[in-house]
Amino acid sequence: MNSSKLNLLVERLAKEEIRKTLLGEATLNINKDVDYIFNRAFKQFYKDLFAGKKPYQSEVESGSAPVTFDYMRSRELPSATSKKASAVNPVTIFCGIYKGSFYNPTDKAIYISVNKSALRAYYDDITADDIDPEQRDSYRSETETTSTVKSTTYHELSHWIRDSLNNSHIGKMMNRIKSSMDTGKSQDSVVRKIKNQGLPHTYMTNYEIDALIHNIKQFKRDTPKAKWNSLTLLEMIRMIPSINNVYIDISKKYMEFYGSRGDLNKPSWRKDWAKEYVKLLLKRMYKEGLLGDNMKRMKY
Repeated sequence: MNSSKLNLLVERLAKEEIRKTLLGEATLNINKDVDYIFNRAFKQFYKDLFAGKKPYQSEVESGSAPVTFDYMRSRELPSATSKKASAVNPVTIFCGIYKGSFYNPTDKAIYISVNKSALRAYYDDITADDIDPEQRDSYRSETETTSTVKSTTYHELSHWIRDSLNNSHIGKMMNRIKSSMDTGKSQDSVVRKIKNQGLPHTYMTNYEIDALIHNIKQFKRDTPKAKWNSLTLLEMIRMIPSINNVYIDISKKYMEFYGSRGDLNKPSWRKDWAKEYVKLLLKRMYKEGLLGDNMKRMKY
């Protein structure tokens, strides 16, 4: 076997091991960290929101300047898991209203933002394409509104912890994207090939499904047991903005996509990607014991 073939084999085996690791590990138990961040950085904001004191509309609409409520060092987080991750890969956690929430391994930072889809439900004159009219009252529920930012916190912390304790797979991926773009390749093709791992959407990859499961874990934590057991899977998806947004996006847009080799899959090859996305969530939820009774009874 020549060296190039051997290198390809080693890379494939390494990716397979990472995939097995991410899917094989149980969800993280970082409830204390989520509560710590919420109480310190977001609790007063939501107290004001529910009392009728809304932020300026310009702060909610996309493209506005970022608003930071508070920031903290990862070493301050109380759980043993986060302390272990921080010892390997310390980061600064910024909390506020941003264009989005994300973990940035290059800048050693996590940004946790109030979910703008949920926040826009409080403004009658802002059109939110990803909120159906009948969902508006649900999005104005205090429990579900605070659950959104808590689930986002769980999501981004899980990315950081997995990356810190699993061979920096996210950091290495970002470096590969940067290196490929430095060679003159287009951002779209690089992202589709590397970040999306040949799938139609980033949030169908193993590492994002893993993080989305932590969104679900937080919502289950905040939802009364009887209500959780009564929900259908689709009702649960519609309840969680980050998951619902992906569901809507995949349902509407992905007639074609670039595969892992960079080849364009034509519309005639199209699958029902929204259904594939739901299957990925369902499989992992079953594995982690997150399915409610009604979700288990449904035929998929």
